[in-house]
Amino acid sequence: MGYKIDPDKGALTQTGRVPTEKRPRGFAIEPRGRFLLSVGVDLNATTVYAIDSTTGALDSIGRYPMSTQPNWIEIIDLK
Repeated sequence: MGYKIDPDKGALTQTGRVPTEKRPRGFAIEPRGRFLLSVGVDLNATTVYAIDSTTGALDSIGRYPMSTQPNWIEIIDLK
């Protein structure tokens, strides 16, 4: 699901739903807030979603194979 934050009230409003891999277990948002990565236990892959900076909507842009039953993912900023 995507959410938008009301800057005045801090309230969240759902902006939409996005189908995910079967049994998603871990996700991470990269430091600049442009991409969300999600791993699925049954899919054995990482799915990358672009995050729309205006609406917060997610758009699946790629899927990458991983080892068996991934449970978590971490993004390390190497600047």
